[in-house]
Amino acid sequence: MKLNRIAITGVASVMGLGLIGVGAHAAFTTSTQSKQTVSTGTLVVKVVKPTPGTFSNTTRTVTLPALTNQGSSFVASTKVTVKNEGTLTAKERGITVTATTGGSTAAASTALRTQMWACLTVITTSGTLIAFNEPLSTAISYGTISILGTLAPNATTQYTLTLYAGSTDAGCGAAYTDIGPYPGFGPDALLPFSATNTPHYRGTKNNTKNTATPPASGLNNAAEGGTVQAALTFNYTA
Repeated sequence: MKLNRIAITGVASVMGLGLIGVGAHAAFTTSTQSKQTVSTGTLVVKVVKPTPGTFSNTTRTVTLPALTNQGSSFVASTKVTVKNEGTLTAKERGITVTATTGGSTAAASTALRTQMWACLTVITTSGTLIAFNEPLSTAISYGTISILGTLAPNATTQYTLTLYAGSTDAGCGAAYTDIGPYPGFGPDALLPFSATNTPHYRGTKNNTKNTATPPASGLNNAAEGGTVQAALTFNYTA
């Protein structure tokens, strides 16, 4: 009896081994995988000068000292420096000139805004170049002016919006505008200022500051007691 039990156990073991070979279908396996990390940079463009000035909105806005109690002839001209403190190249997409009126006499403020002139200059490696020198009301009427420039990380750009009336204009000279239609960028566009690209698409020579007679007349009595706050806004994308 003992020998039979041993024989039966042996047969069962052999049958079990047979089941493993026939039913499980074991195989070698392997795999491959690729990975990629995506991270975003930062777009941080700030006004870093001038001083004195009141900075706000995380230094994206600077309020320049007010020019008060002016006569019929005046000039307000302050250089502003903008710096790209982010990691991305900032694409300049538009500039906008706006002006709000205040003071005790609305009619006088409206007259002041109508009679004063605005001159936008940008400092580049090609010199101080003029984008426009014309009535403030005309500059406002453009709305957003399309521009095609770029501002690399850690790079700066300098510009001045001169507001004036009468015989003093900070050297802007004759009336001038380089705002106009440009294919793909709408009716009011301005090419980028650079050493290698002609900034003014209408001509072959940059319009630099000059000594021509200022075109703006002095203010008349209608502008007495008026207040205007003009603003120049640059828009950037990345």
